[in-house]
Amino acid sequence: MVGINHIGENVIDLECIVADINGAEIRGIDVEDNGKTNTKEALVFPDSNKNLEFVIYDPTVNKYYQGRISTSSRGIVNENSLLAVTQKFDQFGGLVPIDETIYSLSKGIKLKVTRRNPGGGAINCGTAIQVFLNSLNATDMINRVVVPNGDNWVRDFLKDKYNLQEYRPQGWNTGAGLNVNISFEGKTFTLRSPYNLPYKNKKGYDLDFVQEGDFVVINTIKDKEYLDGLLGEIAKKNTKKILVATDSSIKSIGRGYIQNLLQNCSVVISNDQELDILVNDRDKGRKLAEEGKYEELATAMQKIGGNDKTVYTTLGKQGIAVYFGGHIYKQRISVAEFQVDTENGCGDATAALIVLYAILGYDPLNAMVDANVAGQIKATESSGIATKESITQFKEAYRLAPIEVYRQSEKRFVPISEGR
Repeated sequence: MVGINHIGENVIDLECIVADINGAEIRGIDVEDNGKTNTKEALVFPDSNKNLEFVIYDPTVNKYYQGRISTSSRGIVNENSLLAVTQKFDQFGGLVPIDETIYSLSKGIKLKVTRRNPGGGAINCGTAIQVFLNSLNATDMINRVVVPNGDNWVRDFLKDKYNLQEYRPQGWNTGAGLNVNISFEGKTFTLRSPYNLPYKNKKGYDLDFVQEGDFVVINTIKDKEYLDGLLGEIAKKNTKKILVATDSSIKSIGRGYIQNLLQNCSVVISNDQELDILVNDRDKGRKLAEEGKYEELATAMQKIGGNDKTVYTTLGKQGIAVYFGGHIYKQRISVAEFQVDTENGCGDATAALIVLYAILGYDPLNAMVDANVAGQIKATESSGIATKESITQFKEAYRLAPIEVYRQSEKRFVPISEGR
């Protein structure tokens, strides 16, 4: 019996609609980009809301919250504009419980929760893998998420709906952070919860359930002390490690720490901007998937991969790339036109298939193709989670883009049929 252990953190995603926009609007604004001025869509807050405040009513638990958006978030254009193309922003200090009166009087954007979902990279990845395993009726794998903090609602939801187990090795049980996903005028804005420090009642790092030969997937951890403790226990056993290198982890525990960590991992997963941060020591990553930067993308993947690692890099609407065996392959998203419902969670859906196929020993090219499909299934249906059947159906419904290989001598990708 092989165990898959997703090491990460526990958050709850609050899916929200706008109850009262309070003067904010989505419109085009001029943005300086590499010396050029371009007009891009942004969510612009009114002068009456300089603090970028928002308030939330959650009828599922009958609670009210107040929060602010951190002005240090990537995608903040000026003091009151958020780029719609960025989509993910950080909360300033997290959500604060308030009463109904403060909610009513607030000049911030008023949000209403439509549903709650367990969230966080580890839980999202673990859930997607469990759904896929269920579709295969697989009984020879144990899939679990390992989190430092917990919420009993999350634990029960995962077990009842997906048969996915949640473990809290330290027993800290301090609840879960709250992410906020806002749907407004066809755009989705994610306001990410900060890490909830300090944790109390630390009880050690009991990982007896991790066995020799298990797989450990390290995904979005923001507490260095916690990760140090877990890795110390994991080092006592012969496990295989997979790293999902996210920007929030890099920002929280340091680029150097992640760079050292990936040396002991057989598979590394990131997006192109995270790859740029890791390899080129940048505070803000560039989109290496853009035309003209393919040489930099190839160099970065080769540097991370070396001689013994498989490196997957998601490229947003440009698709996905994989480095293995000394070569880099790429596939764009489907060449057919389809309606995009959301881009939120597509990276986790893609990573889940990569992780599972790596564990099953599948060829990296097959993993790249099916992971690319899994991300597109999520994009076309916000609640969509890939199964063996749905991947087959997608391939039959849409004409997939051809696989390309990077030709070093020409510094470009060419169809694999043309050779390297």
